[in-house]
Amino acid sequence: MGNFFIERYRSWPADMVKGPCHIRSAGHYRVEPGFRGTSLRKEFFELFWTVSGCGHFLHEETAFDLPEGKIFCYLPGDCHDVSSGGNHWEYCWLTLDGDDLEKLIVSFGFQRQVRDAGPCPSGLFDDLCDQIVKIDMESACNALSAAFRILTRAANPVPEPENNLALRFQEMAAKDYSNPEFSVEEASMRLKIHRSSLHRTFRKTFGLSPKEYLQSFRIRQAVNLLQDGHSIKEIAEKCGFSDVNYFTKAFRKQLGKPPAEFRKNMLMDTR
Repeated sequence: MGNFFIERYRSWPADMVKGPCHIRSAGHYRVEPGFRGTSLRKEFFELFWTVSGCGHFLHEETAFDLPEGKIFCYLPGDCHDVSSGGNHWEYCWLTLDGDDLEKLIVSFGFQRQVRDAGPCPSGLFDDLCDQIVKIDMESACNALSAAFRILTRAANPVPEPENNLALRFQEMAAKDYSNPEFSVEEASMRLKIHRSSLHRTFRKTFGLSPKEYLQSFRIRQAVNLLQDGHSIKEIAEKCGFSDVNYFTKAFRKQLGKPPAEFRKNMLMDTR
């Protein structure tokens, strides 16, 4: 499968939007067993949120495991030591800096510990990644808004009953994503819930709509197939896209490149 990284760094001046702190960077990683980041001391706050699998963190002589639905924070001045150990690990992260960073950390109650936060709102992280690279005031404000929604969600986990409904849709998507007939409407009928209720509950839990999640999931599966020699048309069909042109458009919108170019870059990175 290979490691998969989406990471974005602030393109606009930190003081473009006045606030207690500033978004520095964000990312969405999926890594194989044996992955290890570079151990460095960093002077900013970083929050990690596991989507699936389990990550491992080290602070001085204390080790922390980060399974699905948990968060962990490195505080300013910490030496970052992050690895996947023997696991496949998918996680999202963001970093913050600024003059009032310490006040923000205290106000949200973040500490250097593993905490339950519920399902990772990967859609919010992906939106943050989209906004952080655009050099304009509106995008800077949108990035700050997305980051604060993530921090608020991390500090206030979604209640369990709503998690269950959202997770059931996730399970359906993982099972039926290759079927082009599978849709949010179909899932709503199976769950015996109105589509608008599913939309509201899923967005509250994960930070994006079920339709956005399903398309994003299909694109992620397509990324996994790009290294296996399938044609773009075959990949589109295997991932539930009946129209290869629509697949290419959706892929470019989410990952910034059409699938053929993305595959070329992936193969170059593995040399």
